[in-house]
Amino acid sequence: MRSSRLIVYLVWLYMLLLIFEGALRKWILPGYSNPILIIRDPIVVLIYVVALQRGVFPMNAFVGATLFLAIVSYLFGTFSEFNVPVVLIYGIRTDFLHVPLIFVMGRVLSLEDIVRMGKIIMLIAIPMTVLMAVQFVSPQSSWANTGVGGTGTATITGALGRYRPPGTFSFITGVAAFYPLALAFLLGSVIQKSGIPRHLQFACALSIVLAIPISISRLTALSCAIVLMGGLVALILKPGASRGTARLLGLGAVLVAVVPFLPFWDEGVETFSARREAATGEGAEGFKQNVVVRYLDSFLKPLLSVWDAPFFGHGIGTGTNVGAKFLTGNLAFLMGEGEWQRNILEMGPLIGLAFIGYRCAIGWHLLMVGLISSRRGNAYPILLLSSCVLLIINGQWGPPTILGFAVFGGGLALASADLTRQSGLRRTTSHRRRYARVPPATSSTPGPAEVC
Repeated sequence: MRSSRLIVYLVWLYMLLLIFEGALRKWILPGYSNPILIIRDPIVVLIYVVALQRGVFPMNAFVGATLFLAIVSYLFGTFSEFNVPVVLIYGIRTDFLHVPLIFVMGRVLSLEDIVRMGKIIMLIAIPMTVLMAVQFVSPQSSWANTGVGGTGTATITGALGRYRPPGTFSFITGVAAFYPLALAFLLGSVIQKSGIPRHLQFACALSIVLAIPISISRLTALSCAIVLMGGLVALILKPGASRGTARLLGLGAVLVAVVPFLPFWDEGVETFSARREAATGEGAEGFKQNVVVRYLDSFLKPLLSVWDAPFFGHGIGTGTNVGAKFLTGNLAFLMGEGEWQRNILEMGPLIGLAFIGYRCAIGWHLLMVGLISSRRGNAYPILLLSSCVLLIINGQWGPPTILGFAVFGGGLALASADLTRQSGLRRTTSHRRRYARVPPATSSTPGPAEVC
């Protein structure tokens, strides 16, 4: 692995740019806001070049499918209504360029690397929440709420005269992806007893608990709830999980005692509740109609686009904001805001459905890896996957931040599963056959508890 350290450093750079590229676009280099939008693309290409040179680039069915679908999607685009080469290339970049990074990370990152990254993310969560609190109480015209390019505002309406704070990100969607990942690392550090100082765990936990209400974002709350469910699954499957459960209960008890005294807590909860009631209505019926049904529609309704889409589609990339900017001069969702709807209308019903199946297959594979790892005593994969699985399957990849967290989270989940490093991706159709002959961890291959 020593020969792959350059790739590890580049992954670190990818992570830091993912978290702080919004700050570059808003405050530090606002005049270069548009180029910074794709600042991580050259890093990804360089990672692939180095991986190929050092023989660690993964050649598996998923990477092969990525290449095949990218080529076919571009060819279909040349027969489409909007045959604009720059838009087609941007569409290929959006849907395919970053995906192999998941599997490169799975081959080169060690558990030590992942724990170090988790520690930094937990540390960043603390000042991130402080910044969000400043944005929460500041007017839209303040420097803290400056929009990308140094003009306008990055906030959007919340409730009770407050606006949703984006932290260092360009928009609130970055916050909704960052805090679930921080929570996944927090839970992993507690369950695995990974050597993260308790004061950092406690400070990170307080930061996450406070960030959820002042974000005024239901998506942030829902995504963190999914991570908590992932933690419950990991505890159920993990051998000897009673100690991890006790540590989590202890942390939870301290949080319950301290949280009511946090600054902005009461106002944040009141604002979040007002936003939730305004968006979903009161009672179980309002929640069912405005949250559950709407969420299910994001999966089912786009499938109706199969009957409306041309066979060759309208051209990959046309449904992204950048594609719309090239085609119309304005930022817009020309193919609807739903991700699967965009995929089908852009690529056509045949390739669009194939691409959706491809994304679901990646999520399913990572889920199987996570479940098997949990049974072997490693809670990190299922926790990290729970923070990004919806981004992988159905998240909007047009916005670079969402794409980045989907790929980065998936790569961390795969890399944290020590069994994948022992067995690799075997070409079988059954996950049971794929991992049946994986030997248990031995002294020569340390498990997560020993490494962390």
